[in-house]
Amino acid sequence: MARVVWAGFLYNIGVIPIKTALKRIYKTLRGVEVNELLKIYRNMPLSIGAAELFSRLKQAGCRTALISSGLPRFVVEDLASRLEAGLAVGCDVEVRDGRLTGSVGGEVIEPSGKATVLREILNEIGGDSAHCVTVVNDRNNVPMMSVSGRRIGFNPDALVNLKSDYVVNSHV
Repeated sequence: MARVVWAGFLYNIGVIPIKTALKRIYKTLRGVEVNELLKIYRNMPLSIGAAELFSRLKQAGCRTALISSGLPRFVVEDLASRLEAGLAVGCDVEVRDGRLTGSVGGEVIEPSGKATVLREILNEIGGDSAHCVTVVNDRNNVPMMSVSGRRIGFNPDALVNLKSDYVVNSHV
C-alpha cells in the first residue's frame, strides 16, 4: 500500500504525470480481486457535498457524466449510479479470473484524455460546450475546463481554484 500512496504523492506534487502514477499504482495492485476492490470502494463515504451537488445539477436540468482517470470503469459506473449521473467513464483495467493484472490504459489516462472524452460526449448528445459545466478537483482535470462554459472547483487544488468560476469547499 505504501507504493500506491507514494505514486499518488509523486503525482500530487507534480513530479510524475498521471499516466505514470496510474501505471505504478495498478502494477502494485496486480492480483487484487475485483470484488475486494469493489468492497473497499463501497465502504468509502462519498465526499461531503458530492451527492448534494449532483442533485442540484440534476434539478437544474443538467445531464451529468463522471470521467475518472484513476478509477476503473466498473467503479466509476457504480459511483455514477450512487450519484445518479447519466454517464460514466473510467480507466480500462485488465482483469483475468476476477483479478487485476496490473495493466491500465484508456483515453482518460492520457494528458488531455478527459477533455477528449468530454468533447466526444458533447458530440454524441449534441451538446454545446458553452452550456457545459465541469466540476473538477485537481490539475489532471484542467484540460476539461477549456471545453466548458462554466467551471466549478470541488474541493479544488490551488490551480483549479484559480481557474474555476465557482468553488465548493466541503472540507471547511
